[in-house]
Amino acid sequence: MNTDTLVSPIDLRNFSKSLGWELLEAGLPDRLYVMQHPDFPRRQLVFPMEATAPDYAETVSLILEKLGEMLSESPHSLLHRVLNIGNDTVRFRIFSDYDTERSLPLGFAASFLSGTQRWSPIRVRSRESSLILSL
Repeated sequence: MNTDTLVSPIDLRNFSKSLGWELLEAGLPDRLYVMQHPDFPRRQLVFPMEATAPDYAETVSLILEKLGEMLSESPHSLLHRVLNIGNDTVRFRIFSDYDTERSLPLGFAASFLSGTQRWSPIRVRSRESSLILSL
């Protein structure tokens, strides 16, 4: 997997922020993102601001590996999350007592996809502390 073309520095920065990492301004003059986390006081994430930096791909891989160790999550799973940090996504999981092969009949799958397309223009509003989805 070629992480240098997949993960942008801004996406990695935003993903790290979503996990509670804070940006330090110390690295900005050197064109580096330096991030710290209150729960990991002896750790920092340091990576270039440009994906064209010579060691960018290696740095991204190392950061995903170390974050995976800290969060007990695989680097591949973290990579998927980083790649989707800027996307609004809805995930569906289908459970069935009858399906032990982890597959769906084609007719059901087509019907399911058609239904999700009709459902896709969702408006989300917040009322007090609850989330309301309007179709």
